[in-house]
Amino acid sequence: MDAEPPLEPDAVPERRPLPERRYTGRVVVVLADRVPLDDTGDLVEHGERNGDLLGPLVGYLRANGVRTHRLVTGVALADLLRAEEEARDSPFPPLQSLARYWVVEAEGSGKGPQEVARELQGLEEGREPASRGVAQAYAETVVGDPRTAAVAPLTASTGQGWLAPRPRGVDAFHAWEQPGGRGEGVRVVDVEQGWELAHPDIDGMVGPPLVGVNRFTLDPAEGSHGTSVLGLVAGRVNGRGGSGLAGALAEVAVCSHFDGQTDGDVVNAVLVAREHLSPGDVLLLEVDRPGDGYLCVETDDAVYAAVRLASAKGIVVVEAAGNGAEDLSAWTGPTGRRLSRDDRDLDSGAILVGAAHGEVVTDPAGPVEGHRWNAGALSNYGVRVDCYCWGGSVVAPLAVGYGAFGGTSAAAAIVAGVAAVVQGMQRAAGGPPLGPLDVRALLAHPGGTPQVPVASSFRIGRMPDLALIAGMLPVLSS
Repeated sequence: MDAEPPLEPDAVPERRPLPERRYTGRVVVVLADRVPLDDTGDLVEHGERNGDLLGPLVGYLRANGVRTHRLVTGVALADLLRAEEEARDSPFPPLQSLARYWVVEAEGSGKGPQEVARELQGLEEGREPASRGVAQAYAETVVGDPRTAAVAPLTASTGQGWLAPRPRGVDAFHAWEQPGGRGEGVRVVDVEQGWELAHPDIDGMVGPPLVGVNRFTLDPAEGSHGTSVLGLVAGRVNGRGGSGLAGALAEVAVCSHFDGQTDGDVVNAVLVAREHLSPGDVLLLEVDRPGDGYLCVETDDAVYAAVRLASAKGIVVVEAAGNGAEDLSAWTGPTGRRLSRDDRDLDSGAILVGAAHGEVVTDPAGPVEGHRWNAGALSNYGVRVDCYCWGGSVVAPLAVGYGAFGGTSAAAAIVAGVAAVVQGMQRAAGGPPLGPLDVRALLAHPGGTPQVPVASSFRIGRMPDLALIAGMLPVLSS
C-alpha cells in the first residue's frame, strides 16, 4: 500500500515540471451572437454572406490561405441546434451555440497558432462594438490521458481495496447485494483515445469507437490507459485480475478524441456520446490538458459547452479533475470564466473527481478516518472538485496483462462505476433516472468518507459510500 508519510494540511507538494504550453495547431474562432447562423461549412463563405460583421475576418483568411471548418463535425448541424433548443429549459441552458465555433488551421499560414489567434482577435480592435463579428479566438491546447507515474507492483488482492466497505473503499460489496447493484440497465461511454478491446477482461464487451480512431491500433503503447479504465468500470470477473464495479451494464461504448490527425477532438467525442446516451446514463471523460498545465478538460470553452449539453439531456458526466496539482478554484479563463457550482452559468453539471491515497489514516486533529489527498499523483483540487477515490494502489488490466493504475484517471473510472451502480439501484427500486445534480449530490454526500486531514487546503471532497447511498434510494423525483 502507500508508504508516504502523512501530508500536513498546508504542505505544498513538489509538482511535476510543467511543459511549455503545447498546441494542436488549430485556432478556435467564436463568432458573435449578432452574426446570423446558416448551414455553410466554410468560414470564408459564411463571412461573405455577412460582410458587414465579418469582412475583416474574410480578408485575413484569404490573405493567409488557411483552411477552415466547423468545430462540430461529429453530429449534423440540425441535430446540434435541436439539442441546444431542447436544453434551453434545463438547468444547463446553452450560453453560446456551438454552431458559432469554427476551426482555422494555422498550418499553411506560415505562422504559429498563438500568432494567428492574436491576429484574429486583433481584427476587432478599433471597430464599433455593434460591428464586431468575432467574439473570441484562441489557440487550442493539446489534451491527453490524465497519466501519472507507475507505483509499486500490486496484486489483485492488494489493488482492489477500493471495493471494500468504508472507510477503506466505496463498498461495492454492499451494492452487489442490492437489486441493480451492478449497474443493470445503465449505459456508459468512455471518452479518451486508446483501448485494447481484446483484453480478456473486456473482450467482446465493447465495440469500435462510435467516433474517432482507436489509437491503440496505430501504437500499442496507447492502449493501456483506456483498457485500465474500462476494467475498473465494468471488467468481468474471470479469476485473472481485478473486478469491475458495474459488471452488468446494458452497454459499454467508447468515443475517441483522436481523429487520426489531432487528439484535440474532444467536443465531437462528447457530442457523439451525448447522442448515443439517454437520461440517467453515464459519460466518463478520461481527458486532461497537458498542454495547459494538466487542468481538467472543461477549462476549454467549447468542451465546457458540450459537457453542459450532455448534462442538460440528463446524462451524468464524470470528469477527471486532472493531474497538475493545481487549485481549480483559482483558475480563470481568457474570457473570465471560472469553475463553480454556486453560479449555474459557471457549472457544467459534471462530477469532478480528485485522487486520494488508498491508505486509511486518522486525522491528527480528531478521531476521523479517511484518505489523504494524493500529492504523489498530483491530483488537482479545490472546492469545485466534488468527490474523490483511490488514485494509487489500484490494480487494473493493461494492454498486456495487469498492473498498477492511478491518478485522477483511476479515481474517475471508479466514480463512473459508482454513478452507474447508483442509477442501477435507483431503476431497480422503481425510481426515475436520477439527474446529474441528484447523482452529484449523492456521491458528494457529507456522510461519505471524509478527506483527511479535514482541514487540508487541498480539498477533494468525500469518497462515495454505496451502502449509505443505497439506503437513500429510491429518490422519487429527479
